[in-house]
Amino acid sequence: EQRELQRQAFAAQALQASLSSRQRKISCKAVQRYSIWRPEDSISFGVTMREHVFALSWVVTHIGTLPSAIFVEAKQTNANHVPRRCKDSKLSFWRCYFDPPSSCAAGDHDAEPFTKVEAKAKDFSREFSELLLPPLEWREHGRWWFFAQILGYLWRPSLLTRRKLANMTHALPRRTIGLHIRHGDACPTRTCLDLGAYVAAARALASLYTDDPPRSIYVSTDDAAVARLCVNEGRLAGFECHIAHHAHSQIGRPDDNMWIEEIADTSRQDRIALSAIADIEMLRQCDFFIGTFESTYSTLAWSLAWFTKRRPVPFVNFGPQYFGCHGELV
Repeated sequence: EQRELQRQAFAAQALQASLSSRQRKISCKAVQRYSIWRPEDSISFGVTMREHVFALSWVVTHIGTLPSAIFVEAKQTNANHVPRRCKDSKLSFWRCYFDPPSSCAAGDHDAEPFTKVEAKAKDFSREFSELLLPPLEWREHGRWWFFAQILGYLWRPSLLTRRKLANMTHALPRRTIGLHIRHGDACPTRTCLDLGAYVAAARALASLYTDDPPRSIYVSTDDAAVARLCVNEGRLAGFECHIAHHAHSQIGRPDDNMWIEEIADTSRQDRIALSAIADIEMLRQCDFFIGTFESTYSTLAWSLAWFTKRRPVPFVNFGPQYFGCHGELV
């Protein structure tokens, strides 16, 4: 097992170097072909990140033999879904929080687009099978590994975002269990379980590691009541409890009668996006994960933890089967 992890670590280094060489050019004039990602009209953080991963994966897999082919992001298409502070500078929703996926832009060269990757609401598992087939040199490590590596490359919070995150995040104890508890707008149309189900899963997970059991949990939630319980008690079911330093009550609520993606208040959009990034920055530190892969957010958090830890992170999935992952302890 240790030898296999070392092989994956070496492969990860090689893939990251290849991605950096492809996307970061000394001269953009050398670009021959490029793929553009055009966002759908949504502020969904999970969808935005997922579609970037799909787009870059497509370029690497389908035109990977052309090192002069890159993936760039399209210009802002819907200013109504961009926080107010980024509108005047014409930044897209992505660019408002993250560094661009490439040092080149579509207007930096004379090349014609090779393809336009449109972000549509499709069946997630089918997209995963079709778009995330790794090139032959990395295929033995699997689609999940490939997804985690592409995500890890793209996850580059901008300098402004990192400054804002400094007051919202902190270091976690070793062997922390990360919990993504989405209530709010997810209830009751998606998998929506009460805190007790997550606590029971955390206990069951901890019981598997008697020599060095996890003793702390990190809670990522849009439920202000759960967040207050963690803060006020300091412990949940015997676990030391941690949350990020942001106002959980501002995130999607059932009484809004809308999805987070549909919120029109740009100042609230900004707070929600920053809180989501902060929570994923915390969850990526965790050695274990409990959530639902029905949620794109959960898949991003777990995948980024894999990238950070350089190994698959043991998980409990409460949702339907996605990406070949079953709701079992592994």
